[in-house]
Amino acid sequence: MDQSPPSVVDAPDARWGVHLQGHAFDLADWERAFRLPFDPWVERQGNDFYLRSAALDGLSDPTDVRERATPLVEQLNGAMFALNNSRPVRFEGVVEFAPNGTKRVHMMVTVGGIEARASAAAVGVAIVGGETVPPPPPAPSDAQRWMTICEAHPDLADALVYLSRKDWFDIYKGLECVEDWFGSEQQVRDAALIDFDEFRRVKRTANAFRHRKNGKHLPPSVPATLDEARALLTALVAGAFKKAEQSTATEEH
Repeated sequence: MDQSPPSVVDAPDARWGVHLQGHAFDLADWERAFRLPFDPWVERQGNDFYLRSAALDGLSDPTDVRERATPLVEQLNGAMFALNNSRPVRFEGVVEFAPNGTKRVHMMVTVGGIEARASAAAVGVAIVGGETVPPPPPAPSDAQRWMTICEAHPDLADALVYLSRKDWFDIYKGLECVEDWFGSEQQVRDAALIDFDEFRRVKRTANAFRHRKNGKHLPPSVPATLDEARALLTALVAGAFKKAEQSTATEEH
């Protein structure tokens, strides 16, 4: 079964989008990672960034678009954190694109302040024998491939949603999702993606801290920090997506 991301370059009926809000660096990361002709993609108009997807264009109502876009943006935030250490972005409105090029914003959501950050990026040009090498043909980004994998692996899709957040409840749920995808805790251990003792420490810490303080669920003697837990979940999610992609490639051959 072909699991390559669908091409949307010939989609003249594209209608819906969501207006993204975030730090300029993170929006630029999204623009680089989500490009046509693959789905989803980010369309930039001046200083505005819009997330577009064939998954939205089949909908008929802006409320339905919002309901579909909310988990999609969370999944993409999880993927971009795991792959690029990007901070979350949010959408501030559902936008309808009319055939004449006009846009209509249907709803707004409250967005928090944007922190100040600094970043730098470099762009290289390949030169062989004194001649510039043409760029390779377009290919889906890692994040776009992950979105295609999510369609066949809902546990991994949910894991990205939980990874996009940052509290102990979601860390624990994310670990559960990946464990369910593998089949059991023993199969997580057999996959050898992370230090299993650290996995157990993080899981026990998350289970304790997601419950009431001084309850029956006690943390380990040296609890994991939230940053340590999120780093382990990131490594586990990335490893699971790699295995899912390898499995798909094996099935295709």
